[in-house]
Amino acid sequence: MITLNLNEIKKLITLARNRMKSSRDLFLFQQFQGVKIFEKQEIDFQSKNVLEIGCGSGGFASVIQKKGGRVTLMDYELVYLDSSMKKLCQGRILRGDGLTLPFKSNSFDFLICASVIEHVTCPQKLVDEIHRVLNDKGVCYLSFPPFYSIRGGHGVSPYHYLGEKLGLKVCRILKKGKFRRKDISYATLWGTWGLTPLKINDVKKMIQQTPMKIMEIGTRFFNLNPAKIPILNEFLTWHVEFLIKK
Repeated sequence: MITLNLNEIKKLITLARNRMKSSRDLFLFQQFQGVKIFEKQEIDFQSKNVLEIGCGSGGFASVIQKKGGRVTLMDYELVYLDSSMKKLCQGRILRGDGLTLPFKSNSFDFLICASVIEHVTCPQKLVDEIHRVLNDKGVCYLSFPPFYSIRGGHGVSPYHYLGEKLGLKVCRILKKGKFRRKDISYATLWGTWGLTPLKINDVKKMIQQTPMKIMEIGTRFFNLNPAKIPILNEFLTWHVEFLIKK
């Protein structure tokens, strides 16, 4: 049912707990996931022109480069891509907004957009931009934790089930150091960017608003796929994966 063995599960949990300690910790967390994700998807990156939106510390990009892909790394802030991480990622690096991608149409063979769509103010615009910059045979890997899953509230979890106002109030009381501002909202959780509550069905409809086709909907690191179970998928899918083709 789970595509990871026990030792790999333990390693993933440890990496996840440590990921925000440093840029290198985030890199190792992303790299480990990238290896497993791309093995499962059987994606061939050889000589492909690849864009990663929301590159973090570049862990995914390092895996793609080892598989022969040419990667452009882009993030809104680039705060986790310090000089030591840049040495591990030899691709083109730039700061940019996923809602207005600074590239010509039909520029990329493959696009990675992992754990990004739930943080933008207009998810449909992001999906439209993905469609625009992919070439005619381009493919996109898009993933995120559905809002009503256990981790869908990110730093607010599990109190996101209480609703935005009450959930954030509980966080201010219990997590003290993190959500101190009384005027905080989902839209301003991390200052210049926030959290947009998204369901699997929401993103599915957004993709269907474009000419792109959904090749596969899956659950990260699971062969048994709750992402395809109506209604329950929103609660049981800890991280949904879309494989989309232009």
